[in-house]
This record gives sequence, C-alpha cells and structure tokens, in this order.
Amino acid sequence: MPHRDTYDETNLLSRGQEVDVEVDEGEAVDVILRSGQVSFHHGRIFHASGPNHSANDRVGLVFRFLTPEVGQIVAKRDYAMLVRGVDRGHNWIHVAPPLRNFGPDDLRLRRQVEQDQAVALGEGATHAMHAAYQD
Repeated sequence: MPHRDTYDETNLLSRGQEVDVEVDEGEAVDVILRSGQVSFHHGRIFHASGPNHSANDRVGLVFRFLTPEVGQIVAKRDYAMLVRGVDRGHNWIHVAPPLRNFGPDDLRLRRQVEQDQAVALGEGATHAMHAAYQD
C-alpha cells in the first residue's frame, strides 16, 4: 500500500509513516492488550496504536519469515538468519545466532546492521529522521 511520511514527533516509525489510503475506521477492530500480552498479525494488516499513557515502555518486535528467493530491493546490504532452505541467489548477508547475550562480536554486528538499515530507511527521505535512525 502507498505510504506517506509525516515526520510526526509522536510517531515512533523512522519517518512517521502512515498508510496513504482511506481507511474505514468503522470496520476497525480494537484489540485491547493487558500488560504482558502480545499481538501477532500479518505485516500487511493495517494496524496502529494509541498513545502509551503508562510509565512503562511499549515494546515492538518484528519477525519476518520469507523464502531465500526473496531479495531486498531498497537496501544495498541486508541481513538474514537462514532457518531453512538454501540462498542460491545470495540475496542476504547470513548471520549466525548470537554466541552469548551481549557478546562484543554480536554487538558489533548489531551496530553494522543498524547502520546499513538506517541507510535504507533514509532512502528518499525529505526531512531529518528520528535521532534513533541517524548516524
């Protein structure tokens, strides 16, 4: 779906992205989560959340499972952990699971991945992005 960049300070996405289509809010379904609960949904489902009024951080994790034939079309470099199959097209920089929590080599790799992803996220940006995505 087409998106628009809002650069809204209250939007935690790198560019404050929002879908650029008419959404019938009357068809929306509220999923109210209690502390410690989690929501799983397909990445192409329109989803949003209201402000976090609690004293605790809201945590979001993204896991994308795809076949090795899928390739990145925006980033020059992208990373994946192969869980099944063979990457015959060499579409990914393969990473191994961490050896231990917060190991120095693992943290270096994480910084490199974040830098490479920041380049892809900034591609075509017309405004300064959130500080978390800047070098």
